[in-house]
Amino acid sequence: SHCMAAPGDILRVLVLNACPAGIMLHNHPSGDVQPSPEDVALTRKTRTGARLLGLDLLDHVIVGGGSWFSFLDAGLLEAPLRQSA
Repeated sequence: SHCMAAPGDILRVLVLNACPAGIMLHNHPSGDVQPSPEDVALTRKTRTGARLLGLDLLDHVIVGGGSWFSFLDAGLLEAPLRQSA
């Protein structure tokens, strides 16, 4: 019914593992993969924090009920800062 993660928790994993980018992924046990307002807010805050650290948040994917939702594909997340060579 709610999310226990915070942007700092997510970004800490990237920093401690020297990752230049990451993808958020979580499930919705209800099977409804549409993002909640909390999912959207967490994604925006995490993207902002990542950019401040020079990192990329590539996507946030929600899975459930045999389906998935991509923030990037839905236009709710901008393309990454870096482009692959």
